[in-house]
Amino acid sequence: ILFCLDEEGVVYKSEEEFCRQRLSEENLAITNKVFAWGHEQCRVMKEFSQENQHKFVITGNARMDLLRPEFRGFFQKKRDRIRDQFGPYVLIPSNFSAPNHACGPNFIVEQFKACGYAEGEEELALLAERISYQRRIFESFLEMLPVLSHRFPQINFVVRPHPGDNHEVWQKSVESLPNVFSVFEGSSTAWIMGAEAIIHNSCTSAVEGSALGVPIIAYMPEVDE
Repeated sequence: ILFCLDEEGVVYKSEEEFCRQRLSEENLAITNKVFAWGHEQCRVMKEFSQENQHKFVITGNARMDLLRPEFRGFFQKKRDRIRDQFGPYVLIPSNFSAPNHACGPNFIVEQFKACGYAEGEEELALLAERISYQRRIFESFLEMLPVLSHRFPQINFVVRPHPGDNHEVWQKSVESLPNVFSVFEGSSTAWIMGAEAIIHNSCTSAVEGSALGVPIIAYMPEVDE
């Protein structure tokens, strides 16, 4: 028996792109049930595959359910240990694996080509432009860290690298800053729960933080519509 839930199903740039990048008739054929975040995602999936409509079920996401007040105790001990170690801290989650990937700067482009996510000159050009934009945002975050460190010496700042990041880049960026740390450890939820605030750009940690009542700061040094 095979069940599936798309962790990235809560938001997508367009229905066409979601269907092309996240769904395939081949995979649906061997899947017993596909769980949907909500009505909109379920509708899009049903329109994509008429013959598999009976497999799509609206369930929400158990990971998000754990953020409800009655379940937060599951993360409380870990949250308390983090606070004991770092005191009051601001969390900075990374969402920059495209320009800072552990497998190299060209990995995302090669993956998109291999999977058929970007075909033709126009789509490849758009992908290159998107990654270039993300690289500029990423570099702005690196420049932000010493500013925060010096302006707010009484507060600790914790960078949480993305799983796909080159973590060494983050480590080097904080090594001379006494109150800034790069830590990739345990569930992100406990780190979000313990934070005084979150500084991010297009990161789903902000969605979780909002559900947990943590103040959210979207740092947008540059905006691309």
